[in-house]
Amino acid sequence: MSEKVDSQPLATVNGHVIYAGALSREIELLAATVHGKTLDNLVPSQRAELKKNAITKLIREELILESELADLVQPSDEELKAGIAEAQTTILVQGGDDIVEDEGFQDRLSESMRRELVIHHVIDLFLGEAEVSDAEIELYYTSHTGQPGMGRFVRDGKLELAEIFLEAEKTLCPVGRSGLIRALTSFKERHENGENFADLARAQSDRRESKENGGYLGWMRRGEVNDDAFNAACTLEVGGLTGAIELPDGYLMLQVINKELSVLPLDEVRGEISNELCDAKARAAFKEWVSQMMESADIRVGGDPSTWSKGKR
Repeated sequence: MSEKVDSQPLATVNGHVIYAGALSREIELLAATVHGKTLDNLVPSQRAELKKNAITKLIREELILESELADLVQPSDEELKAGIAEAQTTILVQGGDDIVEDEGFQDRLSESMRRELVIHHVIDLFLGEAEVSDAEIELYYTSHTGQPGMGRFVRDGKLELAEIFLEAEKTLCPVGRSGLIRALTSFKERHENGENFADLARAQSDRRESKENGGYLGWMRRGEVNDDAFNAACTLEVGGLTGAIELPDGYLMLQVINKELSVLPLDEVRGEISNELCDAKARAAFKEWVSQMMESADIRVGGDPSTWSKGKR
């Protein structure tokens, strides 16, 4: 983008100008994190949708970042570094290896992450004000334990499982761990399209002890299989597959063949439910706060500043 185009005003938010360059960089970041591609590799409909989302996001961010709350919650260097690393992993999983290696993109990702972290911390301020009643907690628990197959709080008991395991050291996917995730995702899609899970395990799994039996592990209790994997499998219907679950030495995907589980009592999950409901209330309050700022803000959008009229996004 030329310097002239880059500095072209696209909108103002309470007098603060948003330039074409900022919009272009936001679209680039969304293309990478949502699709794992550069903007040039997207179809026109995807570009149009990203442009619409990007300008709305920039306007809302500007309102939040100029608020008094934003001054209270600037992120630390450690938070920024961790957020960037997580975003890079997301892009790599989607095949955007060349995007991550670009130094200019790294700088733009860092600034975008700083803005995102400020917004997350502002939400945390609302979280500190959120409260839930015992009645709300009990209603949530009853509704989720009463739905067959949801397994929201079904974590005790045992599961009959089969697995596909890919070792991190294998050269099957030379791009690294992100390639292993993509491989397991493709196996899941193949199973959903009719391929037998046991056949896939025999052909693809790296765990010699189970692959010869089509990945069959037998009946497993908590502690006999990775906790994250066990929790993920508990939420599935019989026959369902988990996503890729990271282990120290690779990635695992489980199939639930059968299940014999009991529901955890309310007292054991009360805190977990309270945290989840508080988070939902905080996000709702934050969304309402932003909406009110949008209503009262002077937002002007258009290519020619002399023709801008007050508008809402």
